[in-house]
Amino acid sequence: MSKTTYSTTRLRDERNAVINPIVDLKEFREIMVKQWNETLINSALVNSHQEQQPLPTLPIKIVEYAGDILKNYLISLGKKEISVLEVMSGNCSGSRFLHRTISKGLKINEWICTDIIDFTKTIKENIKFHKLDGLKAVEQYGNCVDILLLMCPPPNQIFDGNHVNPMSLCDYYLMNDFIAMNKGKNKFIVFIGELGASDGTEGLYKYMLSNSKIKLSHRQMLISSYNQFGPIEKEIFIFSIL
Repeated sequence: MSKTTYSTTRLRDERNAVINPIVDLKEFREIMVKQWNETLINSALVNSHQEQQPLPTLPIKIVEYAGDILKNYLISLGKKEISVLEVMSGNCSGSRFLHRTISKGLKINEWICTDIIDFTKTIKENIKFHKLDGLKAVEQYGNCVDILLLMCPPPNQIFDGNHVNPMSLCDYYLMNDFIAMNKGKNKFIVFIGELGASDGTEGLYKYMLSNSKIKLSHRQMLISSYNQFGPIEKEIFIFSIL
């Protein structure tokens, strides 16, 4: 029987990745936004797989565990009520379990889910859904909420050989926008998943943990395991905007 071998460097390499400063150029960002608007997925009306299999990316118990961690952390700060903007929320299955768990200890004034595919008919409970890309979602609702939430956003490398991946960087840009518009307002960015590795744009891990405009206020492991690509570490990161 052959022995399964695991990569021991995948997670380390992805966490050591650095986002090229060129992406902050106005012209580069404009090109990326143009590419997003031209992609076929942006014009899709449905995603049959996610609608027919309405389950979170993470196991339900793990989502609930993350919800308990976030709820207890906010309560420790004296919070009694919150409002949430969740971007790249997919079919919102994870959102439902997270909402249900947090609402047991905090009043949720508003929970807004957004995605570029219309998942309106999958929404249940007290969650609002809007078909919006992440940048437009932050532009419209970023000033109105306490928390920007990303839960297992799609993994992407910025550069694919000599070409720029047209599906990357939206998470990077929208978090930058949220930070800029909420400086000094006691707001949070919550990331659930493998930051900048199997979840989100590669390079986000080092960028977020070294960003002087935010502070990592809480970090906790949710699940640690292995697959054919090596170790997997899904965590919850709670960043405070300074």
